[in-house]
Amino acid sequence: MNNDTPRPIGRPKKIKPVRGEEVPHQLYFGPDMDFNDISKKIADDLGINQGQMSDKLAGAGLAYLSLGELKKNASLIRKRRGNRSHIHTQQLLIDCAEILHVATGIDGKAELSGIGPRNEHKSTIIRHAKVVLSALGLPHHHSMQQQARNAAKRMPIHA
Repeated sequence: MNNDTPRPIGRPKKIKPVRGEEVPHQLYFGPDMDFNDISKKIADDLGINQGQMSDKLAGAGLAYLSLGELKKNASLIRKRRGNRSHIHTQQLLIDCAEILHVATGIDGKAELSGIGPRNEHKSTIIRHAKVVLSALGLPHHHSMQQQARNAAKRMPIHA
């Protein structure tokens, strides 16, 4: 194509690799950081000793990275129907809620479903999720209200 011809409308076609070629991207990848480094950063940010809780939060962070990469490379469920959902952020909130339920007895489903614009900054679960994201070196959303509501819908009720 020269500069005078218009570009075709829409997303460019995905180039399928020929047998024997290496796939340009993989659905899962290993993190650049070490598990212990992530756990130590989380413990320092929360002001707790590095232990079982920070290790579980680091594991949730590594799962967040894998789900984020899967979301980025996966095809859309319905063609031409908007953006992909933030399911990896919802799963991070669910994981943080379950970890805090075991550690402190907080009812995560009730706290996530009650998050609104006035009390979002007070939420323990969102605070822990943002600490995990900052330990991974990722930018976090300023508002996680919608993801918290969707996570509360997907979360099982604790017995």
